[in-house]
Amino acid sequence: LSRGSKSRHLFVQRLIARHPNCSKSLQKQFAYYLYSDLVHNPAIALQLLEDPQAIHGEPCPDWVIEEWASRGAMPGHVSRYFLQGDDSVMARKAVDSWTSQIRDQQRWVLSPDIHTRKRIANKCKLNRFLTEALLHDPKESVRKLVASRSQSAAKSRKTPEAVA
Repeated sequence: LSRGSKSRHLFVQRLIARHPNCSKSLQKQFAYYLYSDLVHNPAIALQLLEDPQAIHGEPCPDWVIEEWASRGAMPGHVSRYFLQGDDSVMARKAVDSWTSQIRDQQRWVLSPDIHTRKRIANKCKLNRFLTEALLHDPKESVRKLVASRSQSAAKSRKTPEAVA
């Protein structure tokens, strides 16, 4: 939560979407990106009971998404949306965001797009599945990235007592 004064973590945004006092401006965005969480909001659930078409989602403008992507700071709900979609260009940008979650990146490790796989390989935290999949990547450059990261991580874990 220390990345900035405005939290962009997915779990926080999911809680906001479910809260009865969620602002109208966020409701439209959450209806587009986090609909399954927004319908658990008691105020929204009542509106939807009265009129199933009461809530219309609006995506963020492209220029805003590009700005977030350039800073590597896409909100978690937007990052997840693109990582769960089929647009490889936007998924590549979402992988670079510090809010993207490992579980959402896993399907892209098998992507034919080498640039997405390289970006995943450059992430600071990889689980065992991602590490193993990338170590067996068909492209040598991806394998080298993961191997070099694994070696540097192993060196940093060695304590002075273990080296002596």
